[in-house]
Amino acid sequence: MTHDVFISYSTKDKALANKICAFLESKKNISCWIAHRDIVPGADWPEAIVNAITASRIMVLVFTHHANESAQMARELARADSQPLPVIALRTSQELTPGKKLAYFLSTSHWMDIFPPPLEQHLAHLGDVIQNMLGGQPPPPHPAGQDVNRRLLLGAGAAGAVVIGAGSWWSFSRSRTGSPVLAGQVPPETPAGNGTSDPNKLSVTVLPFKNLTNDSAQEYFSDGQTDAIVTALVQLRGLTMVAPQSAFLLGKREIDLPTIGALLHVNYVLDGTVNRADKLVRVVARLIHVATNRIAWAGSFNRQIENVLMLQDDVAQLIASGVQGALKLPGITPARAQAPTLSNEGGTLFLQGKSQLRQRAQAEPGGPLTTAAELFEGVLRQSPNFLPAQALLVQVYGFIAAYHALFSTDGESKLRNFNDTWLSKADQAAVKATALAPDNPISLVAMGLAQNFRGKLADAEENFKRAYAPSPSNTDILHLYSLFLLNVGHVRQADAMRKKLQVLEPLVGVYVGFNMTSAWVSGDSQRALKVPGTSMMSVAPTHPFFARQLALIHASQGRFREASEAVLRAAATYDAGMVKAASELLLAAGSGKSHDAPDLGFFNMLHVYSKTPERALDYFLTNLRAGFWPASETPQFWHPSKAFVALRRTPQFRSMIGETGLLEFWRTKGKPDLCAGSRAEELCGA
Repeated sequence: MTHDVFISYSTKDKALANKICAFLESKKNISCWIAHRDIVPGADWPEAIVNAITASRIMVLVFTHHANESAQMARELARADSQPLPVIALRTSQELTPGKKLAYFLSTSHWMDIFPPPLEQHLAHLGDVIQNMLGGQPPPPHPAGQDVNRRLLLGAGAAGAVVIGAGSWWSFSRSRTGSPVLAGQVPPETPAGNGTSDPNKLSVTVLPFKNLTNDSAQEYFSDGQTDAIVTALVQLRGLTMVAPQSAFLLGKREIDLPTIGALLHVNYVLDGTVNRADKLVRVVARLIHVATNRIAWAGSFNRQIENVLMLQDDVAQLIASGVQGALKLPGITPARAQAPTLSNEGGTLFLQGKSQLRQRAQAEPGGPLTTAAELFEGVLRQSPNFLPAQALLVQVYGFIAAYHALFSTDGESKLRNFNDTWLSKADQAAVKATALAPDNPISLVAMGLAQNFRGKLADAEENFKRAYAPSPSNTDILHLYSLFLLNVGHVRQADAMRKKLQVLEPLVGVYVGFNMTSAWVSGDSQRALKVPGTSMMSVAPTHPFFARQLALIHASQGRFREASEAVLRAAATYDAGMVKAASELLLAAGSGKSHDAPDLGFFNMLHVYSKTPERALDYFLTNLRAGFWPASETPQFWHPSKAFVALRRTPQFRSMIGETGLLEFWRTKGKPDLCAGSRAEELCGA
């Protein structure tokens, strides 16, 4: 005999469970199976439970503090997961979280709450949700207007996932074989869903898989699984991977699915969860068709950790195969990546290092970049020939120098000692990377970056070009190469590449910031202010770079008050006295009373609007003479406005382009765009 609902509960909550059962049956005409009522006297108890779960279509789990102590409920939930069976967890109080027996199967953040009183109101909504699920309809909004999470309860198994939220879709039916089919999932005998008749137009992005461990320190593991899935999906022919880094940022900010689809122009989204308990891992994934908000495919994968990178690669390939089958993509199942050369410990260190690298935005040393360096160094002590860690170390060491320069008040001598330490490490890491794989784009871009830090422009340009040629859509290479071209004044070529980058990854903060710079330096301030992602950047308006860039854009248009306001936003992250002085400088320029101003540190660029425009070079020259070329600086020098023309006419600027090696670079690699025609001397000092 089939039942609509199996009710799982602790015997200590028998009265509440019976009340739920009675309400669903009497008020909503939903058939329930509940112990002890429905176990025939003398029947084998475990067998009766297994048969009842098998014959039910949904499990309702009564989650109280007693549930955490119930081994029987854990066994019932495991059985439901193995079918899989949709599970609705009814939480009875705000502070409840799953204990060890249930945590492996349940998310701690996706519940249907049945508090505060009256209970009947919540049970009425529960009945409506169940009826809609059984009928393949979207869940109704809660009558009390509760803010219910829109995500799936993926911890109970992807194919049994349940949405308990207004605005999201879930539906459940059975195929002709009787196996569960999610809405949008295509049974083998059914034509493919919307868009699959033209595989070349299919596109997907991957949201960061949610960490369900209740331990933020495990975030690196779920992020690593996300990266592995992106890598696997890229191998599928007929499917375009769209903006995975932008999707990663959107997913971390809990942006809703329709907004993600609209922002990224994608027709499928893959998301999921990762739950880890000691050496056991459960990964749940679902592929969602954005236009209909229906699930096209879902899968659940249980593994034991022996080697973390191999495990994540294995799961990623299984997910890619599932997506390939669901969308009826051409070709064979994607080939597995080459087995990693790292031990389990080394793989863990590598994933943790990548997680720290993503968090860069603070003063160094002592921030996440320093931690990333230590972790990657730990990887290489175990496996000296692991190229990804060696190449990433070049970035990490150089970025430590960059962030130290940004926030430090050290003088030139101390800066030089600091840069000698960290940039020497970057040089050594780049040499080792190229020794491991001389022609690999990863090695080439690492060497180009190390040379760029040192101002070895011709060598850097050659390595960036060689890295870019076989990988023109690699967004990191595209970003670094186009940024290099901006630095040396090849603005038109750089801007064309930045436009391409903007299409490929529209919302990554560091990309967006330099996309703004590129548009502005090209003479298009309006485009600079309308660059996609400016309102959703991972770099906030309080970050000194973003605040200064906005100020420069506004000031070049004569909007000095707006420029002043943009600068003041950085007071929360930068030296407050320098920020205030920079703001006052801009206000004075706006009133026609340009005046002298003290040292503004990173904001010295704004001296182009003071009585001493040559001081706009101070921050750059201090770092250059301390052995480091800050890539945030020279692009601004090529702006066509009068203020920057005046800067380029100063003796200090002419001396600078010789000191940097720019003149020598231009002789062999071509002059910057401004240095053309009869006005070359006037426009750029060349």
